Amino acid sequence: VVYLPDANDQLVYVLGYVKTPGAIHLTPSMSVLDALALSGGPTDDAAPSHIELVRPASGKQQEIPFKSLLDPNAKLNYALEQGDILYVPPRGLARFGYVVEKISPLTGFAVLGALAKP
Repeated sequence: VVYLPDANDQLVYVLGYVKTPGAIHLTPSMSVLDALALSGGPTDDAAPSHIELVRPASGKQQEIPFKSLLDPNAKLNYALEQGDILYVPPRGLARFGYVVEKISPLTGFAVLGALAKP
């Protein structure tokens, strides 16, 4: 099976701590908020105050605070372009929780070993 993408297929990418990360089909009037909504929005472990918009075509990168997207008086509408990447990073406690989760099996073995000694 060979997949040939449609020449009109334009994608943007929403990555990081969103409910459904991945590629999204770009529509002519799609904004950052639209793309975040289509990806399910930020997870509980996300740091939405530091969303990064990366434009590989022009080499630009911009941080967009989530609150500015929800502000009813906002005058900026971040329109997306073909190939744009939105990255929602983890918040600090999420990183710490990930490390604890990874080392907890080792910690469990150490505790069992200490308890097994007479």
